[in-house]
Amino acid sequence: MSDVLNIKADQPVFGNVAVEIFDLSGKIVFSQRINGGNEPFNARISMEALIPSSYLVRITTDTEVLNFRIVKHEVF
Repeated sequence: MSDVLNIKADQPVFGNVAVEIFDLSGKIVFSQRINGGNEPFNARISMEALIPSSYLVRITTDTEVLNFRIVKHEVF
């Protein structure tokens, strides 16, 4: 199992990218700013410290805000 969230975009993302992960109560459990660049965007976020649960992810760039839900499963 991988405790890594991979975030990829086919196009470069210029400026800052804010990645925030919220638990279902709305508490921020992870926050990081990443500098974009001339290459297609690719970020690897460690989720090792998070317990198995559902989370909401918000990615904010200079031009848009993306929200999606992820699930971290427990491994038996």
